[in-house]
Amino acid sequence: MKKGLIIGGAVLTVVVLILGYGFYNASKVRSYAKDVDAIITESDATWNTKEIEKSSSSITDLQKEMNKVKTDSEVQLAKLNSMSAPGKAKDLEKKTKEYFVLAKNVADQTATFLEYVKVVEASGNDLKNIDSGATTPSAAGVAATFTKMHNALSATITKLEAATPPSSMKDFHDKYIAALKKMDAAIVKGIDYANANQLDKLSTITTDLDGAVKDLNAIKTPSNDTILEDLVTKANKDKLDKYPDQIKAEAQKLEKTIISY
Repeated sequence: MKKGLIIGGAVLTVVVLILGYGFYNASKVRSYAKDVDAIITESDATWNTKEIEKSSSSITDLQKEMNKVKTDSEVQLAKLNSMSAPGKAKDLEKKTKEYFVLAKNVADQTATFLEYVKVVEASGNDLKNIDSGATTPSAAGVAATFTKMHNALSATITKLEAATPPSSMKDFHDKYIAALKKMDAAIVKGIDYANANQLDKLSTITTDLDGAVKDLNAIKTPSNDTILEDLVTKANKDKLDKYPDQIKAEAQKLEKTIISY
């Protein structure tokens, strides 16, 4: 009888220990899930894809939004990395980290693209401001004007060559620079003719200039869909749209955990 009581007591002790561990582990799961829920709620109040699509009407606006996305993603990832996910919350941890890593990567890629767009826009403005008319009908006047145009074009080409286009803009980038170089080569010819006081030969560069202009006009920019797919694939776009709600739902479910091993 005494032996039976001892065995029974030992079994009861083991059961209590197991249950205790289960309750303790469940409390860790609930705590982790609650923290993740708070992280997503805080992030969603800072930015979300739907609001970005509605509010970003200019490059400056979109840059500001992308800076918010990047900063918030880094902050939330730091929090997640400082937390220890219990076994039952490992899938929640994985999805939440994937969401913020993806958001940061898209923000970085978009920021790079926007910087490239700014360089291209600036080059267009530079070309508009180039004075193509000679100040005087003399060889010196023509040479001075063409030199001014050449310097402006060279500076523009240098800026473009230093820029890194996204893959969707690579064809545009290469053709744009090639057309500008073609135009610049014709202008350099004009400078040489003017310096040699051979103004009668200036008409020979007209064909080259016309060709460069035609090349510029023939360049096609990729569609918005192509650019968007380059920045964020449809699959990743769906994740950015859907993951916040999915993560919150999973977190809230785990917050109700009573026992876990």
